[in-house]
This record gives sequence, structure tokens and C-alpha cells, in this order.
Amino acid sequence: MTLTAVARAMLLALAVGAGAALAAESPIVPAGKSDKGYATGDMVLGRSDAPLTLIEYASMTCPHCAQFHAEDLPTLKSGYIDTGKLRVVFREFPLDGFALRGAMLARCAGPERFFSFVDVLFKSQRAWAAKPKDGADPLSELQKLAKLGGIGEEQFKSCMADQALADEITARRLDGEKIHQIRATPGFVLNGKTLEGTRPIDAVVAALGGAPGAAAPAAAPADRTMYWIAGGVAVLIVLAGGAFWWSRRDRGAKRA
Repeated sequence: MTLTAVARAMLLALAVGAGAALAAESPIVPAGKSDKGYATGDMVLGRSDAPLTLIEYASMTCPHCAQFHAEDLPTLKSGYIDTGKLRVVFREFPLDGFALRGAMLARCAGPERFFSFVDVLFKSQRAWAAKPKDGADPLSELQKLAKLGGIGEEQFKSCMADQALADEITARRLDGEKIHQIRATPGFVLNGKTLEGTRPIDAVVAALGGAPGAAAPAAAPADRTMYWIAGGVAVLIVLAGGAFWWSRRDRGAKRA
């Protein structure tokens, strides 16, 4: 085989490989509602025509996932999602049985309330995801959250017993492992590229032409009390200096 033929073969192999990689991409499935009212498909924040798509694989019992939703996601939302630059696709990646049940509950709340339930589940993670005491119902704390969110006992039990829903969520995790090589949570994929060792917020900023860290939340305004104290001290110093000067002047006048 000539050198030219070898080069052509290599280019063809690369082209086929690239096509296979694109074919293996996990497409965004439009969100919907099942006949039971459950949320189906991919749950998305942001516009469909956003130039950047960030897929988040999260486990509802993962502390780092809860931290991302509490700290980085609000910054991404205000700076990039709400401005049409980014859309975030949330995909479940349950690491244990509790995480699976939590994901099922969020789905059972319906597409309109899905992210509200996800937010509550992350914020109250320590309460409902903790190991239950001996003899306690492992789902009792989760059921309390469901009740507060308007999901009654029968609806909750029906949701937790829905094997088709559990299988759908589990399949989503397997896709994350197979297609994007997600091994831990939270796992992120930005425009088809799995992020490793990079904060998603930094990757988004860099992809938009900015410097890493530029999207960090702005520092809190300084406490104005300190300014008032500093100003008051300065005034006292000036007054004290003036009084001292006048006293020296009076003494000089009396001597004269």
C-alpha cells in the first residue's frame, strides 16, 4: 500500500470514528408528561437554541451535587441560562436506592414542579437520605416531603412502586456510563465533551471566550457600618486637633 493510500485509509478511519462518536451522542429527548402525570424525557433549563448545552448527571444523595445546585447553578442561571447562552439538561444518575427513589419522586411531581422538587430534595438531603433508625420505614422522610409538596399517601406509594419509571431512570444512568463515561457525580458534559477536573462554570466561561473564574459570584457589598465608624473617627481626630490648636493659641495670647 502506498503512502498516499495509507493516508487516505487513516483519514477514512478518522471520519468513520468521528461519525460513530456523533452517532453515539445522547440526543436531548423533549420533556413531556405521561398518562400518570409523571415528567418524561429530559428536563431542561434554558432555551433550545442556546449555543452551549451542559448535561448534568446527578445523584439525589450526592452531597457534591447538592453543593453545585446551591452554589454554581444559580450563577449559571442568572449569567448564562436566563440570557440565552446556555441550557442545562438534568439527568438522573442514582448511586443508591435512596437516590433512585428521590429521582422517582421528582418525576412523579410532574414536569411543571420537577425542578422545585429537585431543589427541595437537595436542600433537605441530610434529612431524607440518612440511614433510618432500626425499624423505621426508609421512605418515611421522603414521604413527608412528598406530602408537603401536595403528593398524598396513595399517589406516593403508586409512584414508588412504578417499575417502568425506575427502569427509565436506571437506563438514563447506564447511558451516561456508556456514552459519556460518567463514573461519579456530579458528572458534566459540555457540547458533547465530558468534563474532567474542570468546574462546569469555568468551562462555560472559557467556551464563550472568557477567562476561567470570570463567572464567579460577585463579592458581597462591604458593610457600610465600617465606613461610618471610620468617618466618625476621622471627624473626632480633626476636632481634637482643632481644640488643641485653639488651646495653644489662647495660651500664647495670654502670655503676650
